[in-house]
Amino acid sequence: MWEEVREQVATNGGLEAKTLLEALQRKYPGEFADGRIRTLQRRLKQWRTTDGPEREVFFAQQEHVAGRLGQSDFTRMNERSITIGAQSFPHLLYHFVLRYSNWEAVSLCYSESFESLSDGLQNALWELGAAPQEHRTDRMSLAVNNSSEERTSRRATKR
Repeated sequence: MWEEVREQVATNGGLEAKTLLEALQRKYPGEFADGRIRTLQRRLKQWRTTDGPEREVFFAQQEHVAGRLGQSDFTRMNERSITIGAQSFPHLLYHFVLRYSNWEAVSLCYSESFESLSDGLQNALWELGAAPQEHRTDRMSLAVNNSSEERTSRRATKR
């Protein structure tokens, strides 16, 4: 009877196992007990997973609201080979963006530190003339963990 059930589900994908079992019980009285519902549910699940109709894939997009979120990160510019007076100019840029409007501000900095983060964010907010409700940064561990202090404290404990 599986081919009959499969054809019904193929034409109407929304049919549930209980409805299909009731239809089989009406068509073939006495052949399908109520206890067969779990077997039918498992078969339907397997069929839908492997051979059933394709499902539409949907990725919900985050809704951006004006004034809610600002994001920032550092961008290394060393690979750009920027020179000033024939001298290499290794540096970082602090980049701030509002997610709703894509308004941007950029500041020059020389290290990925809390000081650079503070200065860059302050400059961006002064230029903007306001502050977003939330601010997010991307993996800026050096901005909160000063590696030079950590090395100094390790040396002090070793002595």
